[in-house]
Amino acid sequence: METFRSFDRALDTFIAEYGYNGDIGDIEEKTNFIKDKFKASEIPVPRSIRRWYTEHILIERKTAFQICFAFQLDIVQTEDFMRRICLMRSFDYHNMEEIVYCFSLKHKINYCMAQEIISSMNMVKPDKFQAEVPVYTKFLENDIENINSVDELVKYLNENAEIFEYNNATAYHIIQTVWNDIAKPEGLAIRERRKLYKAFDDEDNAGKKSRKRAEDSVWEICLQILGLSGSYADSYYKERSLKSILKDNDLLHPLAENCFPDRDGLNKVLTGRHVSYERVRKLLILLVFYKFWVIKALNKNDYYSEQDENDLERCKSMINEMLMDAGYPTLYPGNPYDFIFLASMNTLFPLLSFRDIMREIYGQKSCVTTGYEA
Repeated sequence: METFRSFDRALDTFIAEYGYNGDIGDIEEKTNFIKDKFKASEIPVPRSIRRWYTEHILIERKTAFQICFAFQLDIVQTEDFMRRICLMRSFDYHNMEEIVYCFSLKHKINYCMAQEIISSMNMVKPDKFQAEVPVYTKFLENDIENINSVDELVKYLNENAEIFEYNNATAYHIIQTVWNDIAKPEGLAIRERRKLYKAFDDEDNAGKKSRKRAEDSVWEICLQILGLSGSYADSYYKERSLKSILKDNDLLHPLAENCFPDRDGLNKVLTGRHVSYERVRKLLILLVFYKFWVIKALNKNDYYSEQDENDLERCKSMINEMLMDAGYPTLYPGNPYDFIFLASMNTLFPLLSFRDIMREIYGQKSCVTTGYEA
């Protein structure tokens, strides 16, 4: 856990890069420095700044953007701040408010003026994805890039309000496509189950009647991807959730546990319902990672990867390309969720290594000590 920075420690690095010369251990001095930046930019000062340090609380996206305005960051600096310090995506081009922030930071418009622009628009918030012909993030990004005045921006946003009734269109399309490859009849999951998958079974109760489970159900396939499909996880199959295993688990960082892929989130994405950015990003990483390595395993009839650097780079590139297409930050070793996958890729058995991590996390709460024997 100590390997990963909390937000306040990452913020220390940031303020040191942007003018703070005081004692990095002095909370009062750091808090006042940040407050002064907000006041100088005429931005309401967040009440919780001190708690960022004393209670290690996370900040909301709006507060993150306010920091970017307060420190007068440009677009590139903002994207770096969101990815490296906040572990968030940068701008959501299906969110009208965030488009205004993007435009304002690019054109050096201050926060107060940005708020005036927002108040002049007919704001639309994302809901269920229902567009017959979706407008994807890249197209919106290109449109915004070619707008050069506030009047043009307001006109464009008001005249195209229906585009902003949904978000994550690209990510949803990627996840739905990858899931179909995994879960369809004779898809990757069923082929792996019949050919290679070693069930997460309680050998001490081998004769015990196990719960009848549909091997092609959404939750059963989720458990299989995680390496938890088997008799050990019978109770979690019924609950349709792993929250009791993941929450406050000493082997899983809280930032990795937050929005960890689950049946509810996957079902909502598959049916076009709105979920948080973090849930979508983590689902995308998990499913693309699984698809890449299970295809390799099925082709070779073996999970062994020979630690091929080309495969490692191809897997990373595939995930990163899809993340970028969807407007999400690429894999980052400082993100504890991303680290699980990056570490697994750097082993001889990437998919089994990932599943061993999941089984160890399970065992931490369930007193089970079992893993794959490679």
